Amino acid sequence: MDPSLTSELERFIFHEANLLDDRHYEEWLELLADDITYWIPNYAEDAPPGESGVIVFERLPALRARVARALDRMNPTQQPPARTRHFSTNVLVEPSGDELAVVTSSLLLYVSKDRRLLVYPGKCEHALRKVEGRWRIAAKTINLISNAEPLSSLPIV
Repeated sequence: MDPSLTSELERFIFHEANLLDDRHYEEWLELLADDITYWIPNYAEDAPPGESGVIVFERLPALRARVARALDRMNPTQQPPARTRHFSTNVLVEPSGDELAVVTSSLLLYVSKDRRLLVYPGKCEHALRKVEGRWRIAAKTINLISNAEPLSSLPIV
């Protein structure tokens, strides 16, 4: 495996996390492929969405709407906005040719909202594809350890 590709894709994952933590959601949208699938499974992480339900299953139009709601100053659920910190570790890169790669990582997400600190550990899988010379997220699956528990204040992960 090409060490420079591994380094490049690790930086991509870290860059995405920083955009989310800094609430640069519109810039985050630019990282997404037009046909993205963004999925947070409910219960079984390997079951099809129709069988075990989902926490989130969205395509690009729904993600754009989610970003618009998150940035809307009149949205009472965003006042004050949640503060987050993403920790991505154990990053593994599996290239599939020059234009495709699957990147898995461990996630530890801290969310501070309404005087509470919530912790969401899990695993992320990014399917990345080069589009016009730039890496884009074609699919992102977030498997939360607590996916069978009630979730509150879950931001864009």
